[in-house]
Amino acid sequence: MTSAVNPAYPMSSARVPPDAVTGSRDGNYSSFPVVKIDELLGVLSEMGLSISPEDLQKPQGHVAHRVFVAFLECLSGTTTEMMDGRRHEALAPAEYRELYEDGLQMLMFFREVKDMMNAATLYDFTLQDLTRPNPKRFRRQMSALVNFYRFRSDRIVEFEELVTGSEDLENKRNEIEDDIDRQRSELARFKAERELDEPKVKELQRINAEITDDLLAARNQQKETMEELEELKKRKDSLAVKHAELAQEKFQIYEKITYLEARVVSSPSKMKNSVRELAEQLDKDTLSLQETLKKVEEFKRNLETLETLSNDLESCMNAMHEVNLEMVKGKEEVQNQADLQALSQGINNQLASLRHSLEMTQYEMKRLEDKQNRNRKTLMDMTDKHTAKMDNLQAEFEHAKHERNRKNHVAELKNLESEKIEAKMAELEEAYEGYQKKMIRQKDAIETAVRLYISTLTNSLQLERFAA
Repeated sequence: MTSAVNPAYPMSSARVPPDAVTGSRDGNYSSFPVVKIDELLGVLSEMGLSISPEDLQKPQGHVAHRVFVAFLECLSGTTTEMMDGRRHEALAPAEYRELYEDGLQMLMFFREVKDMMNAATLYDFTLQDLTRPNPKRFRRQMSALVNFYRFRSDRIVEFEELVTGSEDLENKRNEIEDDIDRQRSELARFKAERELDEPKVKELQRINAEITDDLLAARNQQKETMEELEELKKRKDSLAVKHAELAQEKFQIYEKITYLEARVVSSPSKMKNSVRELAEQLDKDTLSLQETLKKVEEFKRNLETLETLSNDLESCMNAMHEVNLEMVKGKEEVQNQADLQALSQGINNQLASLRHSLEMTQYEMKRLEDKQNRNRKTLMDMTDKHTAKMDNLQAEFEHAKHERNRKNHVAELKNLESEKIEAKMAELEEAYEGYQKKMIRQKDAIETAVRLYISTLTNSLQLERFAA
């Protein structure tokens, strides 16, 4: 419904509908029935005013003032003390305020009554209605206020319910807004904590990558050390086989040397015995030869004895030749023995060299084993240390990850809850706006119905209409 400023009183704060202005010109605008004197007296009595019927039929200025003051206090809650306070505040900076007190008081009272009459759908109220009231207009004004009073009492319960519901909705809206602000601040704090924790997480990831690289390098070094150990073990096995072969060969050489030494020792004695036997035989043969010579000398003519002696001599010569051959063979065997001793000495030297090499190899293998043990121990210590550090970092990372997931989950829940709250707020606002529009439409419908009802009731009862 559009409205316009009251053209007769532009200083009034009340808005006037256009049809009301037209109705005031026609003198036939009224949206309420005229109330009887008895009803007016009953309402005024309820408000605590003792007014006689003559005062209503022939109103005076002081009577109108009392009645309007009572309606102001009842309908709008404006008291005389409140108007006096506003008047004193307005006149406080003014000079000679006693000159303006009465006029300002009357003007303020008139504006309050004017606004009240506009609210009661009576838009032609003038200052003359306060100072010199007209009986017909005064009764019309009282009828408007009484109808407004009754309509107010009928609708005040519903209005209070609406106010209470609106206050509840407002309180709930404030709580939801506070909750949204708190959740937004918590979400901002969580985002700030997440941004602060992000460098730490990146540093932990970098340390984790470095430790992983160190572990991979240590594993590669361990693999190389194990390969070197396997190679040394193979070399040790080959050297052990070679040592066994050399020991076997040395044993065979020792046996051969022993055999040769035994042979060298036993052969000269046999040769000596042979020579001794031959010498004895030679002595015997010499004696025999001497005897034979004697016999030859004695028996020169015994040819058989000479031939025998000649044969024996030839046999001796052969035996001597054999002895010489045996002696040459003995010298060769001695030379062979010396060669074998030299070969044995060389083999012993080679065995000593091999033994020294084996000892050096064993020492090197022991050193490498010690080094490998130290490396293995160091690697195990480093592995344990890095494993513990990795476990700690993994635990911290898992804790940070769990905390991040938890905070993300909380943030998501908060976001979902915020979205739900915002959706609920939108629904509440939409419901509130719909309800407000519904109440406005209901108010307009009620006003229209009241006007139609009053008009119908007036026409049906043929009640008197007040001229504007």
